[in-house]
Amino acid sequence: MYAVGAYVSVWCAKHFGGFWSGLLGAVIVTAALGALTKLAFARCSEIYFAIATMALGSLIVILFREWTSFTGGYEGLGDIPLPSIFGYQLASGQSRYYLGLAILALLLLLTILFFRSPVARDLAFARDKGPVAAVTGLKPLRLQVMGFAVGSGIQGIAGSLYAHGAGFFSVEAFNIDLSLLVLLMLLLGGMVSMYGAIIGAVILVYLPEFLRDAAKYAEIIYALAILIIIVAFPSGIAGLRHTVERVIRRARRT
Repeated sequence: MYAVGAYVSVWCAKHFGGFWSGLLGAVIVTAALGALTKLAFARCSEIYFAIATMALGSLIVILFREWTSFTGGYEGLGDIPLPSIFGYQLASGQSRYYLGLAILALLLLLTILFFRSPVARDLAFARDKGPVAAVTGLKPLRLQVMGFAVGSGIQGIAGSLYAHGAGFFSVEAFNIDLSLLVLLMLLLGGMVSMYGAIIGAVILVYLPEFLRDAAKYAEIIYALAILIIIVAFPSGIAGLRHTVERVIRRARRT
């Protein structure tokens, strides 16, 4: 969805009037594709659904690699319209950073409102107790399709920001390592909190910088740090407080 958002955004921006048209097009296309994906694999269990979506992602990358008239293939796309606000072009990296930060803040606000709404409760109910939820009048599949569409749309936003911020990119930017990196961000930061992905992203971006002076042992230290966090704190950094409180309660009981 990240790759789809990037390419669709560039195409729409070039044909329909700039960055914001591209961003809107990326959201619409990726949300629709996400909904269709969930519908296609609705009967799969969680593990098979994960495998199916990874396979679909690989097929999309192959399609983009061969569809050179649309994506440029390995030669890439250039001359990408820069983001602009009220006619002011965000030419500097710093201005585009603040645009991304503002969109991140908006998405976090919407996520907070979502978690405080009845929809979040219904979606969790449909996920954990699908047959029971159906008996109560909810429609689990419809809720899950909507949830997957929203998540895919957010990926489309990320792809759009990447494309217009990079100025040039090729299909090589979208490989399986990227999916694994995002998964690692979630594991490190923690899936118990909506801030977990942000925490994990910060760690994975800045940890190599901190280890620059120990470049010879950087990969070993990097791997050990990740293993310690995953094993010792299965809830991730975001769940560190709950993990410590649980350990203290257990110690008091014993």
